[in-house]
Amino acid sequence: MYATQGGMAEGTVGLLLGVSGLWLVLLALPMSARVERQGPFRWLGPAALCAGASYLFLAWGGDVLRVSAALAVFSVAEALFSSAVPTAVSRLAPPGARGAYQGAWNMVIALAVGSALVLGGLARDATGWPGAWLLFSALTLLAGLGLVLARPWFAPRGQP
Repeated sequence: MYATQGGMAEGTVGLLLGVSGLWLVLLALPMSARVERQGPFRWLGPAALCAGASYLFLAWGGDVLRVSAALAVFSVAEALFSSAVPTAVSRLAPPGARGAYQGAWNMVIALAVGSALVLGGLARDATGWPGAWLLFSALTLLAGLGLVLARPWFAPRGQP
């Protein structure tokens, strides 16, 4: 919606999303291998920082170049998160409760995605697209910084 409201053709948006999907496929295996070797907690903060940075490209405009850059950077974040989060949740779960923890995480993410649509629309209506993207970026960058700083606290002893 953002790109088409800015004048980008729907076909161009579809092409960019398709290329982004291919980029994600190319990143998934090497990123998963890195997360497996170095542990999930090392990558949660950097993934959030990448996501926050990707929103800055969108705050600066919705042309093909900026949307492409945003999708490329966001795909890095998505590849890291998709590997790191389930592993981190599993490691934080007490013995015998991994399934319950994974189920709770899935519920939280579903609520978060649904809430983001509503809150994102409210932010856009209140500030316009650039203001909304700057707000999303600031919140995500703060969360990323918090995850980087909290990593030693979350990582169980002997695990990265």
